[in-house]
Amino acid sequence: MLKSELRIIYKGKRAALTKEEQAQFDEAVLAHFKTLDFSDARYVHVYLPIPAKIEPDTSKIIEWLKSTYPKLQIVLSKSDFGALKMNNYVLDDQTQIEQNSWGIPEPLNGIEIDADKIDAVIIPLLVCDKQGNRLGYGKGFYDRFLDDCRKDVLKIGLCYFEPIDHISDVRSEDVSLSHCVTTEKIHVF
Repeated sequence: MLKSELRIIYKGKRAALTKEEQAQFDEAVLAHFKTLDFSDARYVHVYLPIPAKIEPDTSKIIEWLKSTYPKLQIVLSKSDFGALKMNNYVLDDQTQIEQNSWGIPEPLNGIEIDADKIDAVIIPLLVCDKQGNRLGYGKGFYDRFLDDCRKDVLKIGLCYFEPIDHISDVRSEDVSLSHCVTTEKIHVF
């Protein structure tokens, strides 16, 4: 299927989830995520979910990462819509978070960090295919950001739905996932 068709389908599937289903799915994703090993990581980039888009919640993932790996630094992004890129900031006790005009929670302050220092990126997506091709919202922010990261960066998607067979219109600039954590398991690509 084409990305445009898949976006309609999977936005609809997310919208159909009840709050209870979403909470159950978040717990299942978290349980699988906890089996990943971040002991060699220094910086992990984590998205903050956009409430209106019903994205998998990352708050408990952030809590778990901070408590399990106390030396690990959590990195958040701030969107630059003029340049169509993401700037990255270390999350600390002084970090203030506010929703931008698009409803995206972002840090207002913090220490900026270069993308090539990041060891793993937790990525939102609507769905992926069995080859690890990710379907996002179509603006290419994560593709450009991941292109700036090291080649060995872990690219870990979080998704409520299992991978589909094939996304038919994958482009050369689309960056695929290394892993996708779903409610059922962790898929490794």
